[in-house]
Formats: sequence, C-alpha cells, structure tokens
Amino acid sequence: MKRRLSRDHISIVLCILGYLSSGLYAKDEPPPIISDRPTAAASSYTVPFDTLQLEFGGQYSHGEAKTGESMTKTKGFTTPLLLRYGPFENLELRVATDGFSWQNERTLGFDDSLNSLSTTGFANPSLGFKWQINDPEEDSYQPSYGFLFDWSLPIGSDAFSPEKSEIELTGLLDIPLPSGFGLTVNGAVAWPFDSDTESRFTQGFGAVLLSNSLTDRTGVFVEVYMDSPTSDGGNEQIFMDAGATYLVAPGYQIDFAVFKGLGRVSSDWAVTSGLTFYILDGT
Repeated sequence: MKRRLSRDHISIVLCILGYLSSGLYAKDEPPPIISDRPTAAASSYTVPFDTLQLEFGGQYSHGEAKTGESMTKTKGFTTPLLLRYGPFENLELRVATDGFSWQNERTLGFDDSLNSLSTTGFANPSLGFKWQINDPEEDSYQPSYGFLFDWSLPIGSDAFSPEKSEIELTGLLDIPLPSGFGLTVNGAVAWPFDSDTESRFTQGFGAVLLSNSLTDRTGVFVEVYMDSPTSDGGNEQIFMDAGATYLVAPGYQIDFAVFKGLGRVSSDWAVTSGLTFYILDGT
C-alpha cells in the first residue's frame, strides 16, 4: 500500500526546513578581510581575535642586467604564503615564507657564448608577530599604527637561504582619507647575513601605499617602495606596483598586482595573484 504525505507531515517538514534556514541566515558573517598581500607594505591592522587567516599566491618575476661583457637575464617564480592568527585583540602571530622557489639565469656573452642555470628549492620560513598599538574607532580619520617583528629561520634550501637567521623590525602606519582613500606607510630596518663576506649588515626598507575602496567588494592601490641594499655594499632597489583586490564571497578575497623596477639594478617587472581567506573566522 502506498503511503502519502498528510498535511501534518508536510507541516512538520516545512517547520524543520524553516528552522534550519533561520539558523543558517542567523549565523554571523565573517569579519571584513584586511590582507597584507599582494603589496610590499603591510597594514597596521591585525586579524580579529580568535581568527586564523591564510594568504597565499604565486609570483613570477623577470629581470636583466649588463655585467662587464655579458648580459644576464633572470626569471623567477615563488609561492608566497602567510598564516596569521589573533590570540588577543590587536595582536597577531605570523608564519610566512616564499614557499617553493624556482630561478633561471641565462648569461649571454658578447662573444655569443651562453650559460644557463636553473635552481629550485624552498625559501626560509619566518616567525613573527604584529601589534596594533592604536585601534581607532570605525569611520574616524584617526591614524592606526603599530609594528611588525619577523625572525627568518635558515632552514630553507641552500640556494635560497642564508647561513644564519635574520630579523626585521617594521613600523606600520595607516591614515584614513576622505572618499574611501587610505595611506599606508612602512619603515623597516633589518640585519641580514651576507654569506659571501660571512658578516651581517644593516638593510633599510620603506614603502608608501595609496589605496581606494571603489565598492564594498573592490579595492585598488598603487605603491612605491625601496629595499636597500640587497647585499653588503650593494645598491638600492626601487619598485612601483599597482593592483586590485576583490571580495568574491564573505571571508574570501582574491588579488592581482603588477610590479615594475625603477632602479638600474631592480628586476624589470613581476606579476602576482593570490587568495586570502579565513580558516577560522572567530564567529
């Protein structure tokens, strides 16, 4: 004998579906995403309390330089990754790395000789923390500031890792501006290790980033930054980049940026794209 759904059965099913739907829509949305990629500058804002955020992507770079009687062209690819966790309000713990790295150097001499070398491996990981000292009220024009500490561990592949650990301390400043604009300024000092001279030296870094929130989902930015020097007695490198971010769904943001070297010894250009999302959103 076939059984048919009675009105009571239908009412029960509708009540259950209504309860599940109300629970689904009542769930709090994740907090807004403020990522530290794809720009060179980092924001002063930390991830919210009890939030675990992952930022990763891929970056391809190309550069060339004349040295004596030869021309060297360099291509590279990295997979930068940043994991951020907020154990307290205005404080986050960080694990970062450039991940898998590939580099190819082709040297062409003026006598038409050619030398090509490809290297693969893994970059060093770094441990660190960010502290947002001043957390202004939302929609105010008060600046936010803090600092970032990074400690790089020399456990990566030999081709992409110095022999000793390195530390870097960065001052962070964010200034809200009218019409959805914002200004981010970074100033950093680091003490890297030069394997060739087996000594440490002081390295400086500075960045200025102008951003704009076009919509609730879309943001654009332009940035200029300098990294000087890259080795003991080396030259500064100056870059400019521009790109955009897009919130594809609550808690999921994609990004894209193009970099251009402005200095004589800087990489000619680079391009990157990636994804930022919450593993734990604290809700």
